Amino acid sequence: MADFWQNKKIIVYIALPHHTRFISPVMERLSRQGAEVLYVVGQAERSQEITAVKLGLNYSHVFDFVTDQDSDDIQSNYLRLRDALSGHLKHHFLLGTSPLTVIDKTLYSTAVEYIGFRNLLKKEKPDLCVALHELNRWGKMFAFWSKRLNIPVITFQEGLYYGLDFGYTGHVQYTTLNLVWGKRIKKKLTDFEAPGDRILPVGNTHLANEIEYQRKNSIREKKRKQYRCKDSFALLLLISGEIPLVQELYPLFESVANRPGAFLFIKFHPITPLDQMKKWVSSVPDSYKKRSGPFMTMKIPMTSCP
Repeated sequence: MADFWQNKKIIVYIALPHHTRFISPVMERLSRQGAEVLYVVGQAERSQEITAVKLGLNYSHVFDFVTDQDSDDIQSNYLRLRDALSGHLKHHFLLGTSPLTVIDKTLYSTAVEYIGFRNLLKKEKPDLCVALHELNRWGKMFAFWSKRLNIPVITFQEGLYYGLDFGYTGHVQYTTLNLVWGKRIKKKLTDFEAPGDRILPVGNTHLANEIEYQRKNSIREKKRKQYRCKDSFALLLLISGEIPLVQELYPLFESVANRPGAFLFIKFHPITPLDQMKKWVSSVPDSYKKRSGPFMTMKIPMTSCP
């Protein structure tokens, strides 16, 4: 088994930096074992090439695999998408929040990508495909064509998964194996609809690299010094994209505020708008803020203390 990955070809779809945070440690190890790793990006309003360029990755754009001979298929798929969605633009709030020009461009890009992913996999004939997940259009099409062409595809857990179950619908639809952090997430997904035999708890794939990085750069010591909590007990509270009511956290605030030398750091989800964070923090009662305790150290945006 030592040479299993020798000369194996792996195609990896990536977009934002957190994709590579979870995927790169795995690909780096497989590369050391002889695998050939190729990265592909899709078309988006926020350029996905930025991530690949900054990391110096060997990447292609899915549009690179589309030719003039594909024009009829692309046009046919575009018209099908347009006809399916156009009647809903006036009646569905989420669809109506984007300008029509952006929606139209997105539909056409999707039609091109659908053919591009197909051509990519047929041309490269990889032994394995990898994506962070199949909850966006790129990961979904990539996984669809992988399964259609009998190529195994692996996906990962993206975050803490504290959202509602319906938000993960179709998460393991085409995936051969979905690698998650632990049994709680497997149960969350399988309790709703995901096939448990294709969900494998393996742990968080980037923690080993992150721990080593923080150790080498003395991140923990620097952060404790920065927030003046070197000899204090620090509690980190992670809040999901849906911010809870401040009142629900009063017991926690009370407990930390009454404990000398205790600090509470609140880390919001990256998708939380800054104005919502400010509004949330401002709603914390002054009775907590004025006490010697955690709220004297609260800042916007919130930062965690290791």
